[in-house]
Amino acid sequence: MSIMGEIMKKNVLIFVLLLCIEIIIAIFVHDNFVRPYLGDVIVVALIYFFLKIFIKKDIVLLPVYIFAFSFLTELIQYFDFLERLKLEDNRILNIIFGSTFDLKDILCYGIGCVLVFVYQYRDIDKRKSTIKVKDRFRHQDNKSKQNKK
Repeated sequence: MSIMGEIMKKNVLIFVLLLCIEIIIAIFVHDNFVRPYLGDVIVVALIYFFLKIFIKKDIVLLPVYIFAFSFLTELIQYFDFLERLKLEDNRILNIIFGSTFDLKDILCYGIGCVLVFVYQYRDIDKRKSTIKVKDRFRHQDNKSKQNKK
């Protein structure tokens, strides 16, 4: 399997795992920490890995863009945007955008984005190292083939 195929497979698996965790939290956890705060940290990673399934190119600022989207959802809550558009009864939009503004949510999104940024940096660095090693082996293999001729 190619490196890109392996990366996509890994992103799909991580996305599905995080989605399952978010669903479990939404259905079974009704506390004052995991659901409201940890869930917001995890949702940032969920969005990141969902996007990485389709975006093959490394976008260094992707976590920043996700934070901007997350911040926008909080602004939508703050200004009661769904209510102003008479969409407050739309269950799907309420799930996506939430219903209660909280500055702590923005902090959690920020923490999630920092964690994703660190993961992304390490992942890109690791892939570059892997590619360099493979290229080095290819180069040595080509030299040995030329020496045999």
